[in-house]
Amino acid sequence: MGKVGRANLLFAFLFASFVGLVGYYYADVLRLIILAAFVFLFVRVEVRGVTVSLVQRFSYPLYGFVALASWALISIMWSVNWRYTITYWQTEILTGIYLFLVGMLLRRRLSFQTLQFLVVAGWLTTMWLGILYIGRWPHPFDLFRPGIWGVQSYYVGALVLILPALLDVQLRMSQRGQLLWPFALFLLWALIAYLTLIRMVWVVFLVLLMVYVVTHVWRTGLRFSPASSILIFLMIAFALSSFELSSLQKPPSWEYRNAAPETLGAFTKSERWDIWLFWFERGMRHMWQGLGYGLYNPTVTYGREHPPRMSPEFFTHAHNVFIDIWLQTGIVGLVLLCVFIAVLLYWFWRRVPDSAAAVSGVVLVLAPFVRDLTDESWNGANAQLWWLLLGVWAGEIMFKSDKICHRGTPVKRFCA
Repeated sequence: MGKVGRANLLFAFLFASFVGLVGYYYADVLRLIILAAFVFLFVRVEVRGVTVSLVQRFSYPLYGFVALASWALISIMWSVNWRYTITYWQTEILTGIYLFLVGMLLRRRLSFQTLQFLVVAGWLTTMWLGILYIGRWPHPFDLFRPGIWGVQSYYVGALVLILPALLDVQLRMSQRGQLLWPFALFLLWALIAYLTLIRMVWVVFLVLLMVYVVTHVWRTGLRFSPASSILIFLMIAFALSSFELSSLQKPPSWEYRNAAPETLGAFTKSERWDIWLFWFERGMRHMWQGLGYGLYNPTVTYGREHPPRMSPEFFTHAHNVFIDIWLQTGIVGLVLLCVFIAVLLYWFWRRVPDSAAAVSGVVLVLAPFVRDLTDESWNGANAQLWWLLLGVWAGEIMFKSDKICHRGTPVKRFCA
């Protein structure tokens, strides 16, 4: 199979996988696709080199993940529903392992630039079709009609996860003096983001854009071309304007306090403060060990105690990934998650001067956790997308270092 054939295969795999993202209704089919892709790539790729790269060059993040996964599995001993904990562990953690390896193996077979392009193109295409089908918009430009609750949140989670690839593609194009196509890509992303009517997506975008720019300037010494500078300015201005417009268009009935549409009111009058306080009080009853790994274990246990003035829809989870992990796995699990994030960040950060992909890796590690400071979408299809992309980015750094080492010019931070 030639390069074109492999690229077509990859696109078909990514496209089929992201169909599951549209409504997260096809989880079982998605896992079969993942397993089939893993087996196919595992047979086609030289396994020894991949194993050495993973164990010797990705060791500290690997140790952090094993500790977190082990504690989540051990929580079946005190879980309020041990069967659900085992099932959730299989669908979240075991599938995540498969997807991380699939991402690494894909990178072994294809160029990093090809993968980034296919991720952006395949995902945006699929989300656009998903908006037309699941969002129930009668026309793609009926911008002010809200879609279905829950689906928007998953769209935003996945939109945030493809930002590292999108920003990297845009930067490479704008550094060569191109401005039209990079901005057109952003407009397509922004249109889908606006259709969700979720204001937090613009805040997350601005935070991750600043992380991307600062990391490049600080660690690589990159000087942005005039086209890149104009592009960054336009994206910031557009994001700020879209945040204000989304505030004006968001139906007041979506928030039990009918929060004012002004910028400050989006934060100070949000129902999140009462939700967080509610779950914090319940979490203190099991603060060390939690209720057992599984997103809905806390909901089943305490969800009916919600204040009568608020809709039960607000209490399906804690609307904060760190509070959710604390409720499920206690302080121990929360500490292990923070350690895992910190180690991943350090692994990518220290490789930035030698690999431009590491800049996007830093953004990718932070993306779901910045997004989920006010929600919980780091599960299901979004978490699987994160693991897949994490494997691709880690594979780019590790397998690029293979070529450096084999040329006889070893770099300490890369070579085993």
